[in-house]
Amino acid sequence: MKTGEYSGDAWYTAAGKDDDVVLSSKVSLVRNLANFPFPSRLSPSEDEHIQAIVLDSFNRMDNAADFHTVKISSLDPNGFKIMCERGILCETDSRGALILRNDGRLSCTVNTGDHVVLSSFSSGSDMESVADFLSGIDSKLQESIQFAASCDFGYLNSSIFDSGSGMKLSFTFHLPCLTFSGKIPSLVRDVEADKLSLKGLFGAGGATVVSFSGGSGSSLGFYYTLETASSTGGSEMEQLLNIVSWAKRITDIERTERSDSAARMNAYMKNFIQRSTALSKASLFLSFREAVEIISAVKLGKDTGLLDGIENSALHALLYRIQDGHLGYVLKNGRFDFEKDVSSEAQRIQWLRSMTLRETFEGISSPGLSL
Repeated sequence: MKTGEYSGDAWYTAAGKDDDVVLSSKVSLVRNLANFPFPSRLSPSEDEHIQAIVLDSFNRMDNAADFHTVKISSLDPNGFKIMCERGILCETDSRGALILRNDGRLSCTVNTGDHVVLSSFSSGSDMESVADFLSGIDSKLQESIQFAASCDFGYLNSSIFDSGSGMKLSFTFHLPCLTFSGKIPSLVRDVEADKLSLKGLFGAGGATVVSFSGGSGSSLGFYYTLETASSTGGSEMEQLLNIVSWAKRITDIERTERSDSAARMNAYMKNFIQRSTALSKASLFLSFREAVEIISAVKLGKDTGLLDGIENSALHALLYRIQDGHLGYVLKNGRFDFEKDVSSEAQRIQWLRSMTLRETFEGISSPGLSL
């Protein structure tokens, strides 16, 4: 296992099943070692002991060379930010270790909120395969690690909501047409009644210059996450089947709404797509919020047949490539000729964000718009 580095490879550049609606699937398994306190109560020696046990277990795997580890405290600020942007670390994580597979599909945090949090990611709707893959990793670890569990409560974790199966599941969606039709609030209530949650991926939207929908309660760029609210209700299989069933239902509803929207495409929706596409070509600087809504508009244009020449996988990857951590890495490792008045890091990141969109959108054609 390599140490002291983190991977620049990205799982999210691949195409995925149903990726016109479902951007990604994620499964996490929360585990704690038996006979040790939770991380918040660990002594320094216990902390190091647990890290050594977990790292040794990964070294026993057949593909141990595919993994590398890094102390979280040794990550530079930009590297830490990238891990947060990829959903691997939380902003409050400051201790412990991080284990990553080379393609970024598998991550393991050690001694953050719990002793072990295994996470696996996949593009598109692929929850069952991700869960099977992660279960195999979990089983391999349990050949040499005893995790805390009981017959009555299942796996014992620092949060009661993460106990039981210890499994956390989430899908990421692009739902512009459900948003336009005003059906998101009722959908939120329905999924909450089934012990799931649906919320905005990037926070509230509608406040940028390219949004046309008014933004009342909508998510920025119409990107949402569907996730399990608790690991305590039902078996792993029951939890998995429930969220997969909901993901299929949401996908079907969004496609129906999209078909209806395409049939009655109004001037406001066309304006949103056309204006966003034009803004991406004309802007020298873009904020993160502007870029998210532009990407969303281009994806809506592609999915409704108004735009052509770009793949959903490229649009998904852009959501990571335009974030501050990734652009900070590019800025640090590349050579660029900036205007003299583009002197601050924040200005240069906004310039790089705009350039990234322009280069990615070069091949887009607009058979359904007068661009």
